[in-house]
Amino acid sequence: LWNATAGAFSAKHGTNGTDSKITNLLAGTVSSDSTDAINGSQLYGLADSFTSYLGGGADISDAGVLTGPTYTIGGTDYNNVGDALAAINTSFSTSLGDALLWDATAKGGDGAFSAGRGKDNTASIITNVADGAISSTSSDAIN
Repeated sequence: LWNATAGAFSAKHGTNGTDSKITNLLAGTVSSDSTDAINGSQLYGLADSFTSYLGGGADISDAGVLTGPTYTIGGTDYNNVGDALAAINTSFSTSLGDALLWDATAKGGDGAFSAGRGKDNTASIITNVADGAISSTSSDAIN
């Protein structure tokens, strides 16, 4: 009903002006220029789609309560996408620091894997190398 004092439609009814819910509302248009009201099933559908994209056990209850995701990275749980991505970045950066990396400038520009470490590219020792085959056709590393 129109409430002239509020200058808006009101769902308050009865002598005490009790708040009421609006039911049986047709789905409104959801678009950038829509001024339609949307109903509960439309809002639920949006939240349900969102939790599916998040993964990690994220869920929306019938009461509209969102359960956030949990991502386990390196044995540690993270409850939001930003922290999980930061943990992946840290883990990846740490792993790269321990890897043999391709150095395109080595061997006069022909390239080679480098065991150099740090900003000064300090040489390091490669340990635990298995016995490689020694032959004219072998490309194994040998110790």
